[in-house]
Amino acid sequence: MLALVHWETKSLDKKLLERVKAIIESEQDLQVWRELEAPESQTKKRKIALEKFLEKISLKKTKPKARKKKRTKEPIFDKRTCLTFKLDNDNYSGAVVIEADRKEGYGYNLIVSTSNNQLSKPTKKDFENTNILAANLGNWDNRPKVTWYLPDRFKKEYSELFELLSTIQVDKGYIPNGTEIKATFSGRWQHIPESVTKQLEFEKDNGRQNLFPL
Repeated sequence: MLALVHWETKSLDKKLLERVKAIIESEQDLQVWRELEAPESQTKKRKIALEKFLEKISLKKTKPKARKKKRTKEPIFDKRTCLTFKLDNDNYSGAVVIEADRKEGYGYNLIVSTSNNQLSKPTKKDFENTNILAANLGNWDNRPKVTWYLPDRFKKEYSELFELLSTIQVDKGYIPNGTEIKATFSGRWQHIPESVTKQLEFEKDNGRQNLFPL
């Protein structure tokens, strides 16, 4: 496979070609098939295919295959963006974008949900004085609700759930799969309001255990 890739891009050097040629002509690959007791008919077909492959890569390709450019995605929100959304009880809660990753190429946003549960939309001051939602229902182990979200399908399916309100100061930087913060990954943005609603319902009977300042 490596030899084929190099041949298609006109970068197959003589050393690699000679190595492939030696392997095919010595029938090392076919010997493995025989040791595995493959039918002789299949072994013969394999031999013919290998010989044709060697013949193919021994001739210079007239036009190199174009290398595919890596597709990159942009994060939906800039870092420090404050979002608000409605809960099932018609109150408002919020979330803060603490990172917009543009290095990995996947367009991740790292978002923390807040514990807001109020009649009016949170203000900038509300966000600055709020706490991060601590999830302790089900399998959640009483830790801050922090999640990396992919941009996929956001505009078509989830954009109407959120409203941008303001920005606040966020000094620390984060990277996906980094060890500095324990976060989950998701592409389903509706989990943000859903998780707040479920946690607040749980706290009615079980109380709140931890508070994490934003």
